[in-house]
Amino acid sequence: MRITKIILLIVVCLMVSGCQQSRIEDLENESTNQNQEVLELTNKVFELNKMVEKVKKENDELIQIVSDYEQSKHPIEIEFENEMKSWSGNNDEGVYIVLGYGDQWKEEMNKYYNLLLEKLNEDKRKWLVSSQEQWELFTKENEELAWHVNDQIYHDGSIMRIFDANIYYYRYRDRALYLKEKYEILSCDY
Repeated sequence: MRITKIILLIVVCLMVSGCQQSRIEDLENESTNQNQEVLELTNKVFELNKMVEKVKKENDELIQIVSDYEQSKHPIEIEFENEMKSWSGNNDEGVYIVLGYGDQWKEEMNKYYNLLLEKLNEDKRKWLVSSQEQWELFTKENEELAWHVNDQIYHDGSIMRIFDANIYYYRYRDRALYLKEKYEILSCDY
């Protein structure tokens, strides 16, 4: 019986040591897997940090572009945008605001047209006069087309007055800025 007990004790010890060995191997495998996961997560965090830095840089560049754009705006445009921010939504008021600033752009256009006339020599003035005449014909035709397209969509509704005022505003704004640019080019000391 004693031999049986000893054999039984040896078998139990072997089983326990085998279980412990198996548990040790399981823990080692689990540790290896966790280390691998930590490494993968560390790499992902590193990549995400690179992406965050890239986005921050792009954001800073965009902020600078917006800042430059805001600083380059014409005073009429700045005043117009501020006035439109406080617009109540009333069509009559909106039309009044847009046409008023359109008139300011028309004055600005005439100012730069006349400054260019003074700056250009006699031979070049005819090109400016012709350009202005062609621009007036072209924009008149485009305004007619825009009116007809909008009329077909909105059937002479109250929104049409806002659209017409908007066309007027941008017509003179765009031409004024174009003539201003040409005048500034002529006025540069190269």
